[in-house]
Amino acid sequence: MKVGVLRLAGLALAGGLMASAASAQIWVEKAVDPAGFTWRGPYVGVFGGYGLGTFGGIAAGSISGPIAGGYVGFNFQNGAGVVGVEFDAAWSGMDDGGARAVTWIGSFRGRIGWALGQWLPFLQYGFSYAGVVISGATHAELHPEIGIGVQRAINDRLFARADYLLTFDEKMSPAGTELMTHEFRIGVGTQF
Repeated sequence: MKVGVLRLAGLALAGGLMASAASAQIWVEKAVDPAGFTWRGPYVGVFGGYGLGTFGGIAAGSISGPIAGGYVGFNFQNGAGVVGVEFDAAWSGMDDGGARAVTWIGSFRGRIGWALGQWLPFLQYGFSYAGVVISGATHAELHPEIGIGVQRAINDRLFARADYLLTFDEKMSPAGTELMTHEFRIGVGTQF
């Protein structure tokens, strides 16, 4: 069952990326002028990917599965330095097929990056709020989160991105439960 879900998620993600690439070709109004391009301002986008997690303590075990969602944020740019804030919300299919799962994820992060023309490598730090299921009971948990990523401008508004997020918590409910998750995500977005 898990392999079938993974194949379906992979096909959906590949189809979404091909559709995004096709729409990017339609949206191309002109080539990005690296000298005049800026990452400043509001943006929105969508992402998909895969998550892996490990429970420790009294609920020991591993989870994995697809994730998909959207994000909204705002960047400030001064020279090549870029700082910003971002909020995202996602559905999560990370589970072990039984007693443990993460069913939804929302996070708020600060970002800092360095603009290299059409490229924006960045670091991020913030907090993730997630729906964690342990033995049938759902808990909403707040976790610290760190990450790294890169964005590339396709034109003056559209960009593609890839990022990795690490979430960890050693003091979850029920007491004695620990959780660490790894999210690998790719997406597209647009600036305003």
